[in-house]
This record gives sequence, C-alpha cells and structure tokens, in this order.
Amino acid sequence: MILLWLDITSSYAHSSLALPALHAQTLQSNKEWQWHVVSGTLETPLSHYVEKAVEVQPDVVAATAWLFTHNRLLEVLSRLKALLSNTYTILGGPEFLGDNEDYLRAHPYINTVFRGEGEEVFPKWLRHFKERKIRDNLQGICTIDTQNLYHDKGMAKVIRFDLLLPPEVSSFFPYSKPFVQIETTRGCFNDCYFCISGGDKPIRSHSVEHIKGRLQQLVTRGVKEIRVLDRTFNTNPKRTSALLHLFEGFSGLLCFHIEVHPALLTDEIIDILHNLPIGLLHIEAGVQSLDNNVLVSSGRVGNSQKAIDGVVLLKKCNRFEIHADLIAGLPNYSIQRIKEDVKRLISIGLDEVQLELLKVLPGTLMRQKSASLGIQYAPTPPYEVLSTPAMPPHALHQAQQLSRLLDGWYNKGAAWREPFVQLTLGEPSFLDDFLQYLMQQYLLEKPLSAERRGLLLYDFCRKRYPDYLHQVSVAWITAGYSLRKAPGQCATPYQQRQHTYPTVRFYHLPTPSGGYWFGFDRGKERRAPCIILQKAPE
Repeated sequence: MILLWLDITSSYAHSSLALPALHAQTLQSNKEWQWHVVSGTLETPLSHYVEKAVEVQPDVVAATAWLFTHNRLLEVLSRLKALLSNTYTILGGPEFLGDNEDYLRAHPYINTVFRGEGEEVFPKWLRHFKERKIRDNLQGICTIDTQNLYHDKGMAKVIRFDLLLPPEVSSFFPYSKPFVQIETTRGCFNDCYFCISGGDKPIRSHSVEHIKGRLQQLVTRGVKEIRVLDRTFNTNPKRTSALLHLFEGFSGLLCFHIEVHPALLTDEIIDILHNLPIGLLHIEAGVQSLDNNVLVSSGRVGNSQKAIDGVVLLKKCNRFEIHADLIAGLPNYSIQRIKEDVKRLISIGLDEVQLELLKVLPGTLMRQKSASLGIQYAPTPPYEVLSTPAMPPHALHQAQQLSRLLDGWYNKGAAWREPFVQLTLGEPSFLDDFLQYLMQQYLLEKPLSAERRGLLLYDFCRKRYPDYLHQVSVAWITAGYSLRKAPGQCATPYQQRQHTYPTVRFYHLPTPSGGYWFGFDRGKERRAPCIILQKAPE
C-alpha cells in the first residue's frame, strides 16, 4: 500500500511536525505501508506536485491543512482527484477543529477530514484501510458516506502524550531546515478565545529528562536552532527553572526560541534569565493587548500592567532578543488604543513589535462567539477579521498598514530604527502623520528597499518634522548610503588639522549639538564609514 504525503509550506525555512509525528507512530505497526513525500512551497509550480503524485500512484493522499497553504493544497488535490479518481484523500490539521460537514460537501474530492490529535488514531485508520474494515467510527473522523450522510466522531485527543515516539525517529524529520520544532507540552492553561489551544486541557508534558535526550540527539544531527512548542512555558516556575537550566547546558550548541506569558514571570525565573549566556534564547512575549478590557473580552488570563512589568524585566536582562505581538480585531480593541500600545512597546526597546490581524479560526471560542461579539470574518483561509464594533473595515485596513510600517522602519528596518523611535516617542502625532503620508501614496502596498525607506522618512521629515532631519542623515550615512543623495548631501568634506588618521577621509555633518565626523577608508570603496566621531578629529 502506498501513502503519498503532500508537504506544502509557506517557505523553505518552515516545516510541519505533522508528517514526522504521524510517521513515527507507524514505524512499528504499519510496516506494510510505503510512505512517499512530495515537498514544496507556495512558489512551487502546481505541475511539480501533480507530476510527482501521478508517478507514485498512491492508494492514499494525506496532508495537513494550514492557514496560509490551505488554498494551494486544495488546488493540488482537485487536480490529483481528476487524474487519480480511485485515490483516497484524507486531511487533518487545525483547519478542521470546527464543524466539517459544509467543508466536505463543498470539496467532494476530499474523502475524509480528521479533527484533533492524530498520533494514536491515524495508525489505526491506515490498518483499517488496508484491511477494508469500517474506519469511519474511529475518534476524530469526519466523512460523508455513499448515501450522502455525514458522520462525525468528535475530537481525538492523545492523553498519554509522554508515550508517543518522538518525531525525530522518523526519516522525514526536517533536520536540514534552518530551525526545527520540538513539542515539549501539549494543551494550555489559558482560555484565549482566539487560539486553537485555548481551553485545551488537560496539559500534557514530556519530562525534562526526556527532553534532554532529544536535544542531545538533535545536536548530533547538526541542528542549531530549536523552536520550543509550549504555550505554558512559564506557568509552572519549577518546570520553567528546570528547562532553562537544561537549555543552559546546550549553550554554544543550540539557540532556543521560547514563548512566555510576561504577566506571569516570577522573580525566580527573572533571576535565572539574568544569568543565562547571551544568545541562548529568543523570547516571544505574548502580549496581544495592553488593555485589560480587551484581555477580559478575549478570555485571556493576565493583567496588562503585569505584562508590561514583565516585558520591562525581560528587556533589562539584556541577554536575548525579545519580540512582542499585538492582535488587531480583538473585542473592544480600537485602532487608537493599538497605536498607544505600539508606542508603549517601542519605548521599552523591544527587538520586534509584531501587529497582526485576528484570525477567527475554526474550533475556537472566538468563532463560536463571533455573532454575539459582532465580529465579521472572511469565510475562507486565513479567516481574517473583516469588521468589529471597535474596528470597522477602514480601521482594520489602517492596522494592516501600520503593521507594514513597523516591519519597514522598526522591525526589519534596523538602519532607520533609531530616528523612527526618536520621532515616535518625541512627537505625539508622528506615528499617525507618517502612517497617513504613506497610505495616501499607497507606498505600503509594495515592497520597499531599505534605501527607499530611508529616502521616504527623510522626505517626510523635511516637510513635517525638519528638526529631525539630521537624525535621519546620521542613520543614512552610518548605513553606508550615497552622500550624493538628499540625506547625505549635508555632509561636507572635512580637512584634519593633524593627520591622526592618515588613510581616512572625513565628512562633517553639522547638528544642533555640534555634529558628526564620518571617516571613510581611502583604500576601500566608499560604503559604510569606518570611524564615526562626535568630536572633530585632530
């Protein structure tokens, strides 16, 4: 029997644990099945998937549907079914945590969808399929029979999570990717309406000793970066402490990406974080909103002031990158309040401030409560919010544009971060003004080079905030952009009185506080300055 897995990801760097996690559980009980995988990204031509699948002639085609690859997956599957009419198609993943009848009726080329955690049930389903037994009575299976009747067997859940074979034993584990994922805990203590893990109880975890053994194996396979899948990472201080000390033992070998709830950080955990090696961690601080009313309306545990206090303490550790996220479209969250929260997080000096639109996901309480909350959302993936009482469509559009602005001038625009922060914190109306300026010219609808972003910021300051022009010029010259373009034209050649730097040619940029002297190595092509002084060179 042949099973073909369609592995479609958003980009090469991304990978799914679903394939190796399910395959690992079949190694002992389903040896008669041959697994084939066709991999690619959203940029991969449809013909690639179709051609490879037809070559294999599978009995079953399986895949996991994800928000941003779901539509591509359907395009592939509809073509495969036309060519391989006898092939059985089964899908799983977070897309199917809600009511699946309408989905199956709208996509007749999909035979079955699976709701829940599949590691225990999927091997049984494969065995029943091979033996031609009735397989529609297994937990989590949703299907429409030959009499056009819908059958739904509820939600499958793995209770003995600790007994599962780890995905790393599968030959399909993505060791070659830039980073890999390791799921240390399943479930969550929180009841966030917007999250597929909200209310997922009981919480099930692997022991620290078990995790240690897996990390050692990953190191031997050359893995450098690990994203820890654990939404409860810092809710049990004793376990958190043990995990952080475990990670410390892999310093210099592994970097860990973890998610913490900043409002629940304890003094003990902060003390440990203060003493960890630099670069060991990358921390995602789950903020979502700094408005308590929004948090309560979204079912999220945690006080906003405690969240801010926690983020500030994380920043003071000064030992890892910190990324915080906000979600536009949550109940009672207005665009003006979002801008205030953005400014507050920027003032702390975080490495990234991510602003995303709410996705009203199948199976979440947010979807169940959407009508009573007045939330309207797109009926197709990625199910983004379209309107709320607090944020009509024009406000949500503005939030999307603000997200792109943050990516361009703060998150990914490292060259322009310093003047952007100075303007945002120094001028109360700047963020609004700059956003409107960019939106009016539809500049955020297209990719912008780093140089173009600098020119736009300089031009805007020239018109509206001239007192900040020199900050943009400093950033421009420091980044190594042309002195012939507007931001660099204010810098003029400077003759040293003494030849302290005989191989360096200086340019002087006057500022209200005296100025900057930028030195360029005469022996190299002029790009970034090799010396930056705030006092005239001798």
